[in-house]
Amino acid sequence: MWFAPASNDYKPGFMVDLMVKDLGLALAVAEDSDLDNAMGRLARELYTAHQQAGNGERDFSSILERLRN
Repeated sequence: MWFAPASNDYKPGFMVDLMVKDLGLALAVAEDSDLDNAMGRLARELYTAHQQAGNGERDFSSILERLRN
């Protein structure tokens, strides 16, 4: 049976730490291609703040808790 991260107290499937890393890689590619990626920058800012608040090892979907508050 499959459980959503929220039903498992946001235990990691794909951690916030990995999301921050991948967003950084995507932004580097966009920059190298001279693309404006404002949404990517905002996502990385939000995830970095979430990570710095001690949530790096939680599932990336735990950002929903932060956005609700």
